[in-house]
Amino acid sequence: MASETAEVCQHDDSVAQSGKQERLSSIFNEQSNNTIIVALDDSSITGPEHGLRDMEGAVRTAVEHEADAILGFYGLFKNYPRLTEGTAGILNLTLSTGGPDHLSKVLIGRVEQVANSEFGLAAASVHVNTTSPNERTMLGILGLTAAYCDDPEVRVPLLAHMYPRRIKDGHEDHYDTLKAEEPEEYAKLVRHAARIAADLGADIIKVPFTGSAETFQTVVESAYGLPVVMAGGPKIHVPEFMHNAHAAMEAGARGIAVGRNFFEQESHHEGGLVLSALHRIVHSDYTPQDALGEVGLIYTGE
Repeated sequence: MASETAEVCQHDDSVAQSGKQERLSSIFNEQSNNTIIVALDDSSITGPEHGLRDMEGAVRTAVEHEADAILGFYGLFKNYPRLTEGTAGILNLTLSTGGPDHLSKVLIGRVEQVANSEFGLAAASVHVNTTSPNERTMLGILGLTAAYCDDPEVRVPLLAHMYPRRIKDGHEDHYDTLKAEEPEEYAKLVRHAARIAADLGADIIKVPFTGSAETFQTVVESAYGLPVVMAGGPKIHVPEFMHNAHAAMEAGARGIAVGRNFFEQESHHEGGLVLSALHRIVHSDYTPQDALGEVGLIYTGE
């Protein structure tokens, strides 16, 4: 009887594991095994500005240009279920706005919203600003959420956004000066952030680009073999963004998350061109010059 019970438990756990793996696989392209995640969660973080004023247009453009996943808050998926159908949804469970407490993310959702969703959600996500004043609270949210995501009754993949950020001289500091002047020290911070996510049980780790393929490779190597995704960061010139994306993929990244470099373009059409070029880099190993040239954008980088 005991052996039969053990076999049933093992079978149930195997089914749960396969369910989690199925959700995780839906985020990655079947051919390349890489991913392009379009991040639209700035809609609540900084507000409905730029291309996010027309959220329906942003979602439609992302889907039409073959985004592998869309990252957003619950209302996005609730209000546009038909548009997001067939595209993996990643539900952000933490939030802060652009005010004085921007570095302090709070829990605003539940893993059950993914596990029991009628909107085809594939994963949950939480955000941690390492070295920030409220780091310990965010670490607690990450650890407890990861543990709950692994519950045999749940089995939901977890994406961890891991960004080194602090308050310096009374102002928010993203270590941009350190990144420019001491890239290895900056990479050390990002490596540490990635390892924290791996240690606490994340399934996918999103981190900022460290400035070069060489330093980003050390981040990838620090993540226990988990998929590492480069965060797109603030809007920059399109060729520079493509150069960074290509370098991250060369370093072993499994994909790119793009937000502001998509929805802050002059129009959804131009944002779609960015996604088309990125698709070629992430899924077909194009150079930035070839990717941009093929979609009709001019390359002016290295």
